[in-house]
Amino acid sequence: MKLLVSDINDIEDSDIKEDDIYEISLIKEFQKKYPKAKIGFVIAMTPLRETIKKVFSNVLA
Repeated sequence: MKLLVSDINDIEDSDIKEDDIYEISLIKEFQKKYPKAKIGFVIAMTPLRETIKKVFSNVLA
């Protein structure tokens, strides 16, 4: 999910493995089609959802 909203052009060519080329092309297509994409993360289990909310609130603070 992080790569979908990251600047893919910042990746150094030396960091790209041959196996990654297809995935990078898909990410570029996604970013071209949805330039301001917002991505949600749905968790159906309430206890897990509450735990993850706490974790992210501490990370983003």
